[in-house]
Amino acid sequence: MTDFEAKMAALKMRFAARAAEDAAGLERAAGAGDWDAVRERAHGLAGRAGMFGHPGIGDAARSIEEEIDAGGSPVGAVVALAALLRGIDQGL
Repeated sequence: MTDFEAKMAALKMRFAARAAEDAAGLERAAGAGDWDAVRERAHGLAGRAGMFGHPGIGDAARSIEEEIDAGGSPVGAVVALAALLRGIDQGL
């Protein structure tokens, strides 16, 4: 394994380890109606997820961003994304 591959593997593990924290943060913010916080967290996930081999999470996060930008409150989408994130965390 090259140095780059080792660093990417470590970052991928950190992404997975943080998944439960991201899920809880999304749910807390959505429960409080803090759509700015939901959008911020979803935006970060959208960028990181595909890089670490989770394009479905990236797509789900982007759809949340788009719904918020359109004036919606994507509670159902947040719950679905949180479930995907917990699935990664449980796979560790």
